Amino acid sequence: MSADPQSAESQPNKIDFPDSLFGETPPAPAPPPPPLEDVSDTRRDLSVILAILLGICCLLLAAGGGGYYLFNQYAATQTAQSMVTSQAIEKAQATNLAYATGTARAVAVQATGTAAAQVMRATATAAAQATLEARAAATVIARHTEQAGYGFTDPFDDNDNHWNAGEEDNEFWVGDIRVENGAYIWEVKTVKQAFIGWNNYENHEAQADFDVYVDARLQSGDPAINCYGIMLREDAEGFKQGAYTFSVCENGYYQVSYYTEADGWDQISDWQTSSAILSGEWNRLEVSARGAHFVFRINDQEVFAMDDSRQDKGFISLYVDFYEKNPAVVWFDNFGLQNR
Repeated sequence: MSADPQSAESQPNKIDFPDSLFGETPPAPAPPPPPLEDVSDTRRDLSVILAILLGICCLLLAAGGGGYYLFNQYAATQTAQSMVTSQAIEKAQATNLAYATGTARAVAVQATGTAAAQVMRATATAAAQATLEARAAATVIARHTEQAGYGFTDPFDDNDNHWNAGEEDNEFWVGDIRVENGAYIWEVKTVKQAFIGWNNYENHEAQADFDVYVDARLQSGDPAINCYGIMLREDAEGFKQGAYTFSVCENGYYQVSYYTEADGWDQISDWQTSSAILSGEWNRLEVSARGAHFVFRINDQEVFAMDDSRQDKGFISLYVDFYEKNPAVVWFDNFGLQNR
């Protein structure tokens, strides 16, 4: 039942009580509770808020977890990449080291092989050179042994073979020739003009084919202008009618010539140098003649060969060759001649 408090006539059952019956105005009644639908809406709103908050929390948690996961994944990826990079670097370094080591070993092996090859080649060359020198020495010994057995030899221990000797004072020079101290000595004290002088031994004979040798040295004088040698196939009528000369100077030069008074000097070889010539030492001069063919040697080395038929036979002498007015002393020793 409902009532309208504003109209008394509309409410016949209402009882009026005097205000003084209770002595005060009664309190106002408590407001009615909110409608049920309002509570539900509030709860719904709270639920939505809570759901939203919960969703936000979940999102934050998810984001945090995802971020953590992503961070871990990134860190793991970086670590893995670092490990891979480090391993790659280590492998590269190992590869480079292995390559460098291999290269160094290869270089060392190559160097060792090259050094060994060079040593072997040097050894082989030295052995070959030693063999050549031994053969040359054997050849020289054999030749000297043969020369010692020539038909005529003279070591000049005395002058039993009667080489021309004595005092000289002629239009060319002043001095003496003698056999002394195991040598045949020409001592030229004064030179009046440039000259050649030659001498031989008693009972010598004209030679056609022969081998001849002698040791000679310049004891004092100028090696460029005081020379010595062998005269070959001097004509029976004398030097002016023809003769060959083999001249050696200790400045390193030699010459082969032919002379006649009618034609003068023919320098067959011209002046030539040879390392075989020793300065201030003994030099062995050799000539071999077979018909028109001649071979010339100095200290066992062939220095010149020729074919010349102008003089087919003649005498052999030792001679000196002075080109200027300069005194000198020439020694000869160990003469040998073999008629062929």
